[in-house]
Amino acid sequence: MSWTSDLLVGIAETLAAAGVGVWRPDGLYTTDEVGVFIAYMPPGGATGPDRCIVLTDYDPAGGNSAGDVTPRVQVRCRGARNDPVSAIDLASDARDALDGLAFVTFGQVTVSQINHINGTPMGVDGNGRHERSDNYDIQAQRTSALLTE
Repeated sequence: MSWTSDLLVGIAETLAAAGVGVWRPDGLYTTDEVGVFIAYMPPGGATGPDRCIVLTDYDPAGGNSAGDVTPRVQVRCRGARNDPVSAIDLASDARDALDGLAFVTFGQVTVSQINHINGTPMGVDGNGRHERSDNYDIQAQRTSALLTE
């Protein structure tokens, strides 16, 4: 896997280990599970879970170089139908599992700390499911052929 994939999968595994959601690399979930996805918001309903968490990397700090980097990860939560508190609860549980997490290794990624930056409600989708987006700074080490640890 790539550095970024290792980071996102490590976060997905952390959320699953904390009981926040279920992580399956194949993306197959039952309708009553909270599925954890990478970079893809599934339609839900008969084809999968309404409640889900989507992890997406973005990198305003330009962390593609080697050394100490601070990429960011969006944790987007979608709650149950017609339940405005459901997405809030998912985001809160994710924050409890991630905010302040320090000195962990996800594959080839050494993370010194994860910090919650902000969060905001995103409204309601066409199926009555509330959504919320929270953002995290990841302080990590990225190695290259020119940089040795």
